Amino acid sequence: MFDLQRCKIAKVLAPISVAGGANATCTEVDTKGFRAGAFFIMTGLVGANGVTTLKWQESDTSGSGGVDITGASHTALVDADDGIQLATYMDFRGRKRYITAIITNGSTNASLLSAYAILYRAEETPDSATERGVQEALY
Repeated sequence: MFDLQRCKIAKVLAPISVAGGANATCTEVDTKGFRAGAFFIMTGLVGANGVTTLKWQESDTSGSGGVDITGASHTALVDADDGIQLATYMDFRGRKRYITAIITNGSTNASLLSAYAILYRAEETPDSATERGVQEALY
């Protein structure tokens, strides 16, 4: 088995056009059963007013109580930042269970954004497509 087959891929934000001045609606990542993760934010077209907030929060309660993770906040993006990826790597030891992205677009123009996570160092190896966070897995 290859190392990536021991990982789980979690969708945080499906590719979407985020309206100017809006927060992206992100799905939280449940880190239970994994000891580390890589969290990625990808841009397509960044609007003229950029993306003002790109950070990760953690919580022990699903859906509420998120607090900023120290060192997990990226620099704001400008309209020249089309087609880039940002990465945040985390060791989950001492970290709360749920991780959520907070992404706020600039004031007026829409931006095309997406985000995902790869959880690794599994306590128990995922053995199905569902446990790996994908609809279909081919080998």
